Amino acid sequence: MTNSTALKTDRDFGVLLVEDDATALDELTEIVDLEGWTPYAASSVNKALDILARTPSIGVVVTDVHFVDENGESDNGIQLISRAQARFPDRGLSFVVLSGDPDSLRSSVLTGAVDFLNKPLNSDELVSAIEAAWQSGGEERTVTELTEFLLEKMQKTASALKMANDDLQQVSLDQGEQMQADSMNLKAKLIRRALRNGNLLPWLQPQVDLSTGKLYGFDTVARWIDADGEVKNAESILEFARQAKAQEEVDSAIRSAAIRAMSFFGKTGLNDCVITLYTSPEFLNTLGSVDDVVNEAVGIGLEPEQLKFELPAGLDLDGPNKKIVLKNLACMPKRVLRIDLDGSCDFSHVAALQGIGFDQINLDLSQAQGFHLQSDQQSVARALIGLASAMGIEVNARGVKNPNELAWLKDNGCVIVQGDHISKPLPVDDALIWAQNKQSSAKEEV
Repeated sequence: MTNSTALKTDRDFGVLLVEDDATALDELTEIVDLEGWTPYAASSVNKALDILARTPSIGVVVTDVHFVDENGESDNGIQLISRAQARFPDRGLSFVVLSGDPDSLRSSVLTGAVDFLNKPLNSDELVSAIEAAWQSGGEERTVTELTEFLLEKMQKTASALKMANDDLQQVSLDQGEQMQADSMNLKAKLIRRALRNGNLLPWLQPQVDLSTGKLYGFDTVARWIDADGEVKNAESILEFARQAKAQEEVDSAIRSAAIRAMSFFGKTGLNDCVITLYTSPEFLNTLGSVDDVVNEAVGIGLEPEQLKFELPAGLDLDGPNKKIVLKNLACMPKRVLRIDLDGSCDFSHVAALQGIGFDQINLDLSQAQGFHLQSDQQSVARALIGLASAMGIEVNARGVKNPNELAWLKDNGCVIVQGDHISKPLPVDDALIWAQNKQSSAKEEV
């Protein structure tokens, strides 16, 4: 970058901020506004280009690298720089790139960015970068200046970087690590967008009472309808939620939607069904979390006894929030304990619950292969069903896959069942139709 003969003194210029995370965009806007510059905000590359076209006062563009647009498609801030330079070659635009991905450094600067700032963002660094960008007037760096700039940035951010290009002293992560980092960032953005847009929904799997043939209740299963209409299962949602550190936000959204669905069912005559809601350690470590859910349900017409809370595996009652966890457990109208019957049962979490009563055991056969032929698994299941019956605890067999498993469970005293042999998880509207049909033919065999 060649030296200017004089510094610009005019601070009355526009700064375009391009970021698809609404919270981050608000923070950037506030920083720019406090400095006396005029902020313009865009959440996608196309929107940014539209604003540039109608706002000639913009002199600096601050952009993230990775975007997810309204349709769930990925976009790229590097492309924004290239397209803006080609479309507005005489504007003297200067670009500052923000990213949590250090490997975007070289591509950003080579494309024409005058600065590259790592996330999490330091507001003072951002102000200095915008000021310097405005002073540069979009002037390109010489090869020497470019090399020096890359080296300087490398020294600040290169704990995990390596030298790769001799002339530009490129620093980059291993390609596999870069792809993993990009994937993690994209997954986090996608799940947060799904939360904002209400695309995370509860599907309901019916539970049937074998003694009466009637509908007993529903198990809540999380589903995600993406921009292409594809349905993602609970495992995919969990993976994305972990990347975004938003697992409890996802669980909370599913719980609330499931409760609303049950309230609607009650208005159609299905007012005695129960709903099983999942809990996480974070949920149980939050004071008043159970009361909040129960109050929400009661407020829209459900009875507290219609709510069953399934406890997370490996529940720790000796942690720093022991009192909060115990209070939340005590507030649960019904407590459910899940036991996976996969041939390698771990009952350590049962011992942790000594002294805390529970109302139902969910005996999970989902991963048990050929259960009706496995005598060891049958022995464990028979003992659990017998013990639960003696203690007045319900047993729900989850994951029933075929009529042989169903017959064995019925013969051995298991009353409540669910699984693909009964019905797969269904969208709320389809679950209502299924339930109404089941109620009308309750005398038929399951």
